[in-house]
Amino acid sequence: DGVFYDCEYGKGYAPNYANETLIMEHQKAVEALGKEFGTDSFFAYIELGSIGHWGEWHVNTAAGIPALPDEDTCERYVAPYLEAFPNAQLLMRRPFKEVTESELGVYNDMTGSVEDTKEWLNWIENGGSYEEPIIPHQLVACANIWEKSPIGGEFTSGEPMNTLLGSNWETTKKLLEQSHMTFIGPQIPVAEDQVENYSTKILPELLLRIGYRFQVTDAKMKLNRWSGTLRVTVTLKNAGVAPMYQDWPVYLYLYDEDHNLMQKVQADVSLADIGQNESSTFTVKFEDAWLKDACLEEHSNENNSVTEVGIGIENPENDQAEVLLDVNQPRIGKISLLSE
Repeated sequence: DGVFYDCEYGKGYAPNYANETLIMEHQKAVEALGKEFGTDSFFAYIELGSIGHWGEWHVNTAAGIPALPDEDTCERYVAPYLEAFPNAQLLMRRPFKEVTESELGVYNDMTGSVEDTKEWLNWIENGGSYEEPIIPHQLVACANIWEKSPIGGEFTSGEPMNTLLGSNWETTKKLLEQSHMTFIGPQIPVAEDQVENYSTKILPELLLRIGYRFQVTDAKMKLNRWSGTLRVTVTLKNAGVAPMYQDWPVYLYLYDEDHNLMQKVQADVSLADIGQNESSTFTVKFEDAWLKDACLEEHSNENNSVTEVGIGIENPENDQAEVLLDVNQPRIGKISLLSE
């Protein structure tokens, strides 16, 4: 129940998306994927496909391929993902009504293309109508969607990489800053010569314009040597362009002079609430018999290397620090030491 095609996009088969058998079998397929891969958070982001060329929610109607169906039919291809991947952040190609109804993100597969990206940004800012389907689909305005939901996509394949990251780099950079993307791929510089060409300057600048980047901008420590109480006040700043949508816990770690972990305490801070150029300040208190004994020993021996304090962002599924902070400090694994 569909049409075979052979056009500039390649050869393929365009099904009738309203076919009830196809809808039911698609639901079974997504449910099976969810049982295998949706039980944890390893698949953090999923760009919803299933419909159109490359799953990008468009078809080449000029080549005689039937247009996309109505909104209600398309929505039936979205619903199974919501159930199958409860731990993942889901994204759609355009800000269709499901984006605001189910708090989804969006993705731009034409990153770097001025005309296409500006059109995509205008959909997000002002909404509109997607005219290609049989009955136009509503595009819902969701300005600042990046504050709560992720933005993804890939570089356009319509222009060579040495243009996007070369002669047009200043323009590409501005488009990235306006888009607030968390990830780009799979169309990226991959060939060894491409990476070599861009590795020293362009790629580091590009990475500054993708996702979150947490910095410690201030840290104060107050040690009461007689009670063995250490108060540490830290200010975390997100110098990136987007939040960290998975709200992983922040911990402070207390080490002895040999870097043995003596105590760790979770900070009262939500990384998901720290947006671009925003900061949050919190205080953690360490109280431990070892710390009190160490302070007394330091006082008697005039030893100034009682303790070190580290900070880390942990993956809640394995209780391991897995996010590097943007600080110029020594590290123990992926835990950054604040000071001695």
